[in-house]
Amino acid sequence: MHIDSWLELDIVDGWKIELAKRSAAQKEKLFFVNLGAYNGSDFTELHAVSFHVADAAPQAKAAALARNFTAGVSEPHKDDLLDIDDCLAIESVGGWHVTMARTNAVSAQKPSNRYQAIPKPVIAAWLAGKSP
Repeated sequence: MHIDSWLELDIVDGWKIELAKRSAAQKEKLFFVNLGAYNGSDFTELHAVSFHVADAAPQAKAAALARNFTAGVSEPHKDDLLDIDDCLAIESVGGWHVTMARTNAVSAQKPSNRYQAIPKPVIAAWLAGKSP
């Protein structure tokens, strides 16, 4: 098992993203969207992942489709006859709640892209339900 890429989110769609011990009552949610498509000249499936803030999944999906694969692909990828591979609301992470506040700041997001193997003892500990 491995991690290909990770990213520390700071600002998404004009919203400052933070983690807090208490949840915040807000209608907007943070969504992770994974899209797939094909390019007729490549022997592979292309992927684009993005984060969006929206009231509901359909709005997050529409934003992702408008931002990604707008040109240069021969056909969108469809799993189970859907145009989106994944659209997941992220409401908490490790016991912390995702909170958001409007901002005019610009994101400094820089993904870390590299193959990172997860050590087998870490995987075994997680599967056993305890920290390594």
